Amino acid sequence: MSPTFRLKTGLPGRSNAFEISRKLGLSNSIIKRAKSLLQTEDIKFETVIRKIEKDRKAAEEELDQAAELKLQMKKQQEALDEERRKLDQKMGKMLANAREEAKETIREAKEYADVLMRELRELPQISDERERNRRLESNRKILRELDGKYREIITESYNKDPLDPKTLQIGDKVKVLDLDQNGEIVALPDSKGDIQVQVGRMKINTSVNRLEKIAGENKDRPLTRKGHSSLYMSKVQNITTSISVRGENLEDALMAVDKYLDDAFIAGLREVTVIHGRGEGILREGIQRMLKQHKHVKSFRNGDYGEGGEGVTVCTLK
Repeated sequence: MSPTFRLKTGLPGRSNAFEISRKLGLSNSIIKRAKSLLQTEDIKFETVIRKIEKDRKAAEEELDQAAELKLQMKKQQEALDEERRKLDQKMGKMLANAREEAKETIREAKEYADVLMRELRELPQISDERERNRRLESNRKILRELDGKYREIITESYNKDPLDPKTLQIGDKVKVLDLDQNGEIVALPDSKGDIQVQVGRMKINTSVNRLEKIAGENKDRPLTRKGHSSLYMSKVQNITTSISVRGENLEDALMAVDKYLDDAFIAGLREVTVIHGRGEGILREGIQRMLKQHKHVKSFRNGDYGEGGEGVTVCTLK
């Protein structure tokens, strides 16, 4: 009842005449009589005004909550940005340190190589056979020590408890130890024993010794056709028999086609169509160069009449 008024243009206020009169000491009988003289429309109008005021307060509260939520989201975004910045810095330092260590290793190896080459050039000039054999054996010993030293440096990031390739499945989540990055297996070991792993948008071939399964990510899953997991198959079971990359630049088109061929191979498709359009032939030539080297592609050809002609490439998968 205190006069703490705030002007709000366009919104009528609710009358507090009876409450004010009672507070100022006016007789209750007079107030009661005055209320009885009010028309029904006046009472309804007062009710509407009261409801409007209640709704306005609720809207203001919701607006305050939305503002608070927006502020919290902004703070969380700033925290994520800061964490990403620190991670980028850490990664940059790790790469810089790795480069420096590699440079130092190469420099040291070159120095040893120079010394050994000098020793080998001098050996024929030594007339004493025993001395020549002694120095030759000494050089061999140094080579064996260096071989062990640099082999340890190269393999120190490998998994000391290698995975059994027979237990791996396409779709398994793994950590590439020498990159310290997580990825997903997209192709099982080839004739050289290398496994293809998708790390972000990049595919790499790596040894099983460099991989480590991510705990909790790979459950025992029933296998389907070709030994692929049913979980991974479910991702590609609705894959179409064609992909269109018309209008894309060559780099994006190659990545899209490469990923599509992996999915099509896993899904068991035997023939797929890549729609690249005619244009100047840049997409067609670039994609067909990649298809010549692709491990899932058995052969390919330009589309026949009615299939799209030179605007498409039809691939036969292995």
